[in-house]
Amino acid sequence: MKEITVDTHVVVYAIEQGDPDACEFLHGHMRRNKIVLDHEACIHQEYQRQFKDKGQSERRFQKWWVDVSSKAERYVRYTSKPYGDDKEEFVRVGFSPKDWKFAAVCSRSADKILVSEDTDFDCVREYLEKKRGVSIKKVDQILTEHRGRE
Repeated sequence: MKEITVDTHVVVYAIEQGDPDACEFLHGHMRRNKIVLDHEACIHQEYQRQFKDKGQSERRFQKWWVDVSSKAERYVRYTSKPYGDDKEEFVRVGFSPKDWKFAAVCSRSADKILVSEDTDFDCVREYLEKKRGVSIKKVDQILTEHRGRE
């Protein structure tokens, strides 16, 4: 099992756009791995907001989230507070503060894999890769890598 940080934009792609790769990733691939959350519950709250006032078809993603977040063997927790020098870099390059929590927990995780469909991470990609060993990937990259191992 790998520790994978999943930005909520992946859920948005699955829910709002019906993206088949995002759906496969959430319901298939993430059932075999651990999701990285934060001690402060900021990520949990952001996921919860994605499900608020959604229609019937989106309830399966909420069910996925409840399943993941209710079973301790399905997740790990780290602090969502960025390292001091990371924070300075995030401010310098204009990295959106709403995404700092994902970068912070991922940089502390065992496998340092962050999955996002959000272009906000582009401005810190190189920094996080070099300084923290974080690998930022799109859903299709993860699925392609996984399929190649089967």
